[in-house]
Amino acid sequence: MTIKNFTVLISVLPDALEDFSDAEISELAEPAKLKRAFAIVLGRSEEEEDEIQHFLDEYNLEIIENVEEGDPLPPNKLKLLPFLPFLEGEENWVGGETMIERARKKGAERGIRQAFYDKAHQDEIPEEEQERKFIRVYTGTILRHRDYGYRFVLYLYYRAGEWRLYFRRLGHDFSSHVRVVGRSCE
Repeated sequence: MTIKNFTVLISVLPDALEDFSDAEISELAEPAKLKRAFAIVLGRSEEEEDEIQHFLDEYNLEIIENVEEGDPLPPNKLKLLPFLPFLEGEENWVGGETMIERARKKGAERGIRQAFYDKAHQDEIPEEEQERKFIRVYTGTILRHRDYGYRFVLYLYYRAGEWRLYFRRLGHDFSSHVRVVGRSCE
């Protein structure tokens, strides 16, 4: 959450809470419920937040870093940063932490909300990406497994006629078929 978003949230909070009892406000203070309330006040639908939370719970993940800002954009309006510029010299691949660092320097900060939006609007993803078997990586959000502590990044890949959302451990390598999701093309 940016400072600007937080300031807006704080400014509307007293009015938003005036109809709540003290018990309801205490209940809202639970981290998961507070996070959902913030998201709704900032204009995200409860269904979106439920879908994301379900995904995180299903795989026992938590968001530990999220630099994504702004609302999701249509998949065909996003710039896919070819991975090759992130490879240096004779590199054929790099580790996940290096990929994140290099991608963010190039403006690739789309994360979990964009990944879920793209999956829901997969008919808007350019066909060329299916044909060339690109993997769309979302470097704006870093996830961690709650039990084992492994860090992950989200990605969409095309298989059996549909785009599927999954995650990859940052300790693994990323090669030239990866495309990092960046800023708008416009």
